Amino acid sequence: MIFNIIILNILNCCASTKIIFTLQSNFLNMKNCVFICLVLLLLSCKNTQQKNVEATDENAKAIIEFKEELFDFGEVKQGEKVLYAFKFKNIGNADLVITDVIPSCGCTVPAYNKEPIAPGDSGKIKVMFNTRGRHGKQFKTVKVSSNAENSNITLSFKAIIIE
Repeated sequence: MIFNIIILNILNCCASTKIIFTLQSNFLNMKNCVFICLVLLLLSCKNTQQKNVEATDENAKAIIEFKEELFDFGEVKQGEKVLYAFKFKNIGNADLVITDVIPSCGCTVPAYNKEPIAPGDSGKIKVMFNTRGRHGKQFKTVKVSSNAENSNITLSFKAIIIE
């Protein structure tokens, strides 16, 4: 703003010739053009996504508690697919969100609810074990990740595959 006033005063003092007015006009038009471009650039860089920020209690934490962390299928015929549901409860005071369930091998397929589990509510992580191609004693794990205070838990199951 001050720069504009100084330039206008200088140009007005020398306003006796037509060339100076033309220069003044071109300079101000160019300056306005640069200003508009900068404003458009800044507006285009603005992040249009606004995050919902909820006030949270610093002491609010989810805590996941499993009924059991090891299950024994016992003897299973080779080629069978066996299923077990690991039951858990959110004993914390904040919503529990299971973020990932990773089996130790491709013979195990987990299934779980991806929706938040309210404090006091229960849920299940189902694990299907395909015994095809397996022999003898088997021990498999499933790693559970969540937003809980105890965020990483390893569930296990074992079986003896018979022919």
